[in-house]
Amino acid sequence: MIALSGRGYAVPDELRPDRMWNKRWDGLWRVLVYDIEESERGFRNGLRKYLRQLRMGYLQQSVWVSPRDIRPVYADLQATLNVESISYLFECRTVLSRKSHDIVHEGWDFNRLNESQKAYIEEWLNRREKLRAGLPDAEFGSLIREEMLHFTAVMREDPLLPRELLPDGSLGMKAYAVHQAFTKTVLEYAGRL
Repeated sequence: MIALSGRGYAVPDELRPDRMWNKRWDGLWRVLVYDIEESERGFRNGLRKYLRQLRMGYLQQSVWVSPRDIRPVYADLQATLNVESISYLFECRTVLSRKSHDIVHEGWDFNRLNESQKAYIEEWLNRREKLRAGLPDAEFGSLIREEMLHFTAVMREDPLLPRELLPDGSLGMKAYAVHQAFTKTVLEYAGRL
């Protein structure tokens, strides 16, 4: 979603993931723990969906983790949903003495993410070459929309962790590089029209 800011539009994180990867991690994990009754399943599922949108990691049933300071978001949840009666937010340097690498692997499914990002990379490298070779004008606008939708879909699933927490073999940066290269090729092609 694109939000308004004082200087115009704020670019969503998935379109500029480098900003998130390049943020320095303060070494603290934010751990959100909650207990929601089974009779409140709809509320619990809605909260889980929201925590995923915040790019939080899912450690187990009602335990979520983030390397980002989510206190402002938690304060909003307290104010609007009264979650302080059912949840706690902790800040800690370790989670049960586990290494950060282990927390990342348990909290986020990088195998699944890498599969979708690999598919994006392969498809759009191939289609970029076809664009460079020439493309009927009628397909141009459709191609641009299709690439943007595919890119934002795969990056929306990426937790965009600080660079120092990214696991080896993470494909997010490569997917972003392919997106940038494709965009450059689109601009070059548009200049020839």
